[in-house]
Amino acid sequence: MNFKEYAGGERERYVLLADYVRGVIQEALKQHKNLRVHLVTCRAKELDSLQKKLEDQGITLDEPIEKRIKDFAGCRVVMLTNSDMDAFHQARILADHFEIIDTNVHHAVPGTETEYRLFDSNNFLIALKPETLTNTQRKQFEGLRCEVQVQTLLNHAWAEMGHDTIYKQPKLEGGLGKKAFEEIEKRMNRVMREHLLPAGHDFDKIARDFAVLMKANEAGKDSEARLKAAKNNNERYEGIETIRDLVVTHYDDFSKQFAELVPTLVDAVEAARATPVEPIRLEWGEYPGNTTEDVARLVSELLTRYKFTIDPVIMFGALLRLHAAASSESEADLWINASKELAAHNHRVWKEYGPAMQGNLLEQIGALSDAGRQSNRWLLTAVLAEILKSEVSGTTSTSDAVTFHQGAVAPSDALRNIRTDALQILERFLDEAEDDRDRRRIIQAMLNATRSPHMSGYGNDLAKHLLDDSAKIFQMIAAKSPAWGLGLRQWCEDQALHVHYRFRQLPPDMAGDEQLVVSQQAFLATINAFREQMDADADFVQFKILVGHDAVRPEAWEGDAFDYEATALWRENALPGIINAITAENVDAWGAKLEGYIAQSGEDGADFIITDRFFADLAAAKPDICLHLIDQNAASLRRFLPSMLGGLMRAQRGHDVDARIGAWTNRAEYLAEIGFFFTKKPEHCDGDLLVDAMKQAAGASNDFAVLQFMTACMKLYEQGQRERCMETFVLGVDYWQSTKQPAWANRLWYGSPQSALIADLDASASRRVLDSFLSTVKIDFHADRILASISKTHPDLAIEFFGRRMQLERGDIGKHFDAVPYHLHYTQKVLALHPNAILDAARQWHRQEPLFFEFRGARLLKLLFPDLPDAILEPLTALARTGPVEDVPFILDTLRVYEGGERIYPICMDIVDRLEPEDKLLDKVATVLEVTGVVRGEFGFVEAHATRKSRLEAYLDDAREKVKQFAAKQIRHHEQSMAWEQRRAERDVEGRRRDWDEA
Repeated sequence: MNFKEYAGGERERYVLLADYVRGVIQEALKQHKNLRVHLVTCRAKELDSLQKKLEDQGITLDEPIEKRIKDFAGCRVVMLTNSDMDAFHQARILADHFEIIDTNVHHAVPGTETEYRLFDSNNFLIALKPETLTNTQRKQFEGLRCEVQVQTLLNHAWAEMGHDTIYKQPKLEGGLGKKAFEEIEKRMNRVMREHLLPAGHDFDKIARDFAVLMKANEAGKDSEARLKAAKNNNERYEGIETIRDLVVTHYDDFSKQFAELVPTLVDAVEAARATPVEPIRLEWGEYPGNTTEDVARLVSELLTRYKFTIDPVIMFGALLRLHAAASSESEADLWINASKELAAHNHRVWKEYGPAMQGNLLEQIGALSDAGRQSNRWLLTAVLAEILKSEVSGTTSTSDAVTFHQGAVAPSDALRNIRTDALQILERFLDEAEDDRDRRRIIQAMLNATRSPHMSGYGNDLAKHLLDDSAKIFQMIAAKSPAWGLGLRQWCEDQALHVHYRFRQLPPDMAGDEQLVVSQQAFLATINAFREQMDADADFVQFKILVGHDAVRPEAWEGDAFDYEATALWRENALPGIINAITAENVDAWGAKLEGYIAQSGEDGADFIITDRFFADLAAAKPDICLHLIDQNAASLRRFLPSMLGGLMRAQRGHDVDARIGAWTNRAEYLAEIGFFFTKKPEHCDGDLLVDAMKQAAGASNDFAVLQFMTACMKLYEQGQRERCMETFVLGVDYWQSTKQPAWANRLWYGSPQSALIADLDASASRRVLDSFLSTVKIDFHADRILASISKTHPDLAIEFFGRRMQLERGDIGKHFDAVPYHLHYTQKVLALHPNAILDAARQWHRQEPLFFEFRGARLLKLLFPDLPDAILEPLTALARTGPVEDVPFILDTLRVYEGGERIYPICMDIVDRLEPEDKLLDKVATVLEVTGVVRGEFGFVEAHATRKSRLEAYLDDAREKVKQFAAKQIRHHEQSMAWEQRRAERDVEGRRRDWDEA
């Protein structure tokens, strides 16, 4: 068709086509009443407009024009807002009723040639579907195309205004109008940037707020009544969610209405405690129902969010009531944390009211009955700890930033009284505490009164508060601590050292304040008295030498308080004196004393570093006394048996060690300790004894001992006892296999990255090792070391191991099972030496399960060859160029995990050159090239598409015609995606700005 034919009668067909398309769209819109459509227009291109367009493009009136001009027929769908425009596309009206030939997204993208093209629209080139053309009347539309523009009312107005002034700019004669037209275009662009674009975002905000308000109005009807009538915790949870997300944010009198809501929320939690969990039943199955804690957590979040909006008496009363009857410790922690938030020195509250909130809470605490105070003791302790802090903090947020505020509390008489009252209440709690664990928790709260602001300066008045309170606290500790246990006293002394270090010298700008100096001297006198009291207790001094990791040496008070090496040396130098004090006459008394020391320490292994040294030195210096302790106190001192056995070996008492190990082994006693001794002193381990001990440990189902013996085997193997060690190690492997404990491999600790024993296992034994932890849920770095050792000698078995794990994952092994780990440090280095074997296996895995290969086999390839080295790229390239076409999906699925990296482009283009233009695998190639890893910032996807476009441009001059065509098509796709993502990101940014900055 040329221009004359179009003018002679063809235009009438396009008129009818445009009218038909408009009718279909209007009818379809009736099914989507939520879409706000301003109007739907249609037209066929006018003759003068077409003629001008042809002249501008250098097309003669006699040339065929169908392929050059797309908009002979056109429809425009005008929506009210940007969000309506998006909703129209999501409704798939065009895709469902027409065949979409092409899509053209118009939106300015900074840094590209479209940056100053402000026309914003989505244009679709459509044709009627073949099934539609079967109708005789519509047969006339066969082969015709229509352009459908979808845009907002504001863009429609701008486009209409610009159509004749810019788009169809007339040609003036006589040197007139060029500058005027430039000014018109500038003004049009300014109108768009300064008025229409912001107005569009404002309309979106209005529409969004209105929609939420209508939804809230519907949800708010009887929402509290429905919550009260809830029959189970699922309904209760859903009701609170509705109130949180839709109702409370629209209260007109927030303080009053939320205060009235609080009792209903409390009642909901209490009702939840008495309600059994019911599963959530859906048509496709059941899911775990909401628990009491789920309901409580939702209420806790709601109360915390609005903690300062209502009378603190109502808020704190609700938290006390909820905590007092909490159904579990974890639920109680929810109310404790919410109370801490309420009591914290909040920057915004302090600016307006100072410490009024803290004073109010203290008044409420003081008014509690004894029963109320006891039932909420730990909540109150946490609240008082917050009150005693000296730092004010908070945050303010905008659409693109969070500002953290930190400063010091402002000293005042009111604050002084508040801190004094808080310490008095905590002291009462301390007197009521029943054990040292509770006492330590209360003292920790008190010590907040000694700590200066973390990241802000403070003045002399606050420093005086801190010093006075510190003196008061340690006077109290000195008076009460003689009745406490040794472990708590040691911790208190360590805390005293920290506070002393903080205040032992005043900064130069404070040293001239006489009142402050008096407070400092009083504090130092208190600390010195406390220190002398502790040093005068010989039993305490012995305890802190032998046990714990926070011992305070005498010199620490005056010198470097935290010279840990000097402290360790002081403790070690004191050991000979304690050892000399232990004699045959008092050994039983010392045994009881040592048991008491150990019982008062924690479970932290660091508490016993010096203790281990003590027992080893005692055994070496006085073996008979040590043997007596072993024989009389072995059960209570069992964790130190390895150290004592090592000391006995130093004393040349190996026969005594062998005798006891033999006896214990026969009775299956202290097997774990024997195993640990063997791991530390493998040179003293007999191979036959090791086999017997392993059999006893397996028979007694002593998992820890089995692990220790296996570790000892690996160490002893390197010292020459190879045959028995290998036998013993495999016995351990068989134990784990028989007890179905595949996680053992993640618990086996061995210092070297690879084990010589495991590397020397034959194929049969290596397979037994792999079988034993084949089904472990995770492969952490311990199992990684085992795999690395096996891979060194039997890489084929390690590769097969992963294939078998992939097969397991296809079965019913559990949702947390990871066939391929996300990290494989040691094995990666070994298996990366076998790229061809890995590729051969990967091809087999792909044939077995192509659908999930990307997430299993391909992920393993990426793990082993993260940078796609030539050792992998070259065989893949050869396969792509000359291998069977059936392997192309394997290659593409492998390349997909490399997230669009630059190195995959050449091989993808080799594949493109092998495929026919209509081959569907070309879509897969495009998808592989488009995979994006992590992007940063709102416009990260725009940048990602720009990068891919840039890489493809290099292939526009490729000698291969298929590659050139593919590159051109993908470049257009990326240009369209850039425009689409730019628009989406701009709307997100502007929407967030209006939600936050204007709130």
